[in-house]
Amino acid sequence: RPGEEIWEEAPKGLKLINPAFELVNRELITGFITEIGVLKPSDIERAIQKEYSWLF
Repeated sequence: RPGEEIWEEAPKGLKLINPAFELVNRELITGFITEIGVLKPSDIERAIQKEYSWLF
């Protein structure tokens, strides 16, 4: 994403990095924070199918 979202009048020559997402090794993920609660990776598919059955 554009660095101007962070600092519109940044000094010339300064390179701003504004990532929209951060890459994380999957082994480090212990849960997903969702509108239906904190879900373990092993439970997420089942929970989404239960809560949003119309998607499947």
